[in-house]
Amino acid sequence: MAEDTAYFQSIVANRALLLDEQEALEGGVLVSIETAEDQQQEEDIWVWLQEHFPQFLRLLRHLPSEDQELLLSYYLLGKTQNTLATIHYSTQTVCSFKIRMAVKNLCVFLMMGEPTQETMHDILNGANLEYPHPLAIRLSQLIWEYARCRDFARLAKTHHLHRPDIRRAMSRACKALLEMKGREHALGAYIYTLIDKVNPSGQGYSKRKLAKQGHIVKTDPPITGQFRVDVSDPDFEAMFTSRANR
Repeated sequence: MAEDTAYFQSIVANRALLLDEQEALEGGVLVSIETAEDQQQEEDIWVWLQEHFPQFLRLLRHLPSEDQELLLSYYLLGKTQNTLATIHYSTQTVCSFKIRMAVKNLCVFLMMGEPTQETMHDILNGANLEYPHPLAIRLSQLIWEYARCRDFARLAKTHHLHRPDIRRAMSRACKALLEMKGREHALGAYIYTLIDKVNPSGQGYSKRKLAKQGHIVKTDPPITGQFRVDVSDPDFEAMFTSRANR
């Protein structure tokens, strides 16, 4: 089924800019509604951000500093995913995934505020994830307490539990919730942000995550900040390259 609307024509036009001469002559590249879903979602986020900017800034404070930096750099400063991937010692694919997860985590606080133990209990209990084997304690209580101490070893000592079992239970619940929709999916994104790349035996990030941190200075070509541009400029292509691949 074909769609011929102004919105979809803009998607096709943007996709056409990514083709090289040979691909354009062959005419074999198709764009479907399914392949355009990510772009539509991104445009929806961009529209909401423009219309509710003060609320966006308030909600942003609940996110980890790295997620705050990603969302501000990508949606406000217009930095590309490749640029952000270089800064964070990552790849464009991983950077794209982390941006999507940061947006989902932002939606958690938009939908329900900061998740309370009672709210998480209702969601986890409804999904049959509240009492994970072999832990004889509510998972909602462990998540709520970990969100405040950020230390698996301290949590295990307090409740006399095997430390790896706590993170394992949270990880399994996270994966199961992300397969669902609505509040369950949102809570899964919240748990993912809590435990992603954290130290399994103490506070802070894992050793592998810390090894990737550093200071990198990267700038866009000067042409991207000019009101008038010269088409013969070597960096002229930077004006039309997508944010994901530039």
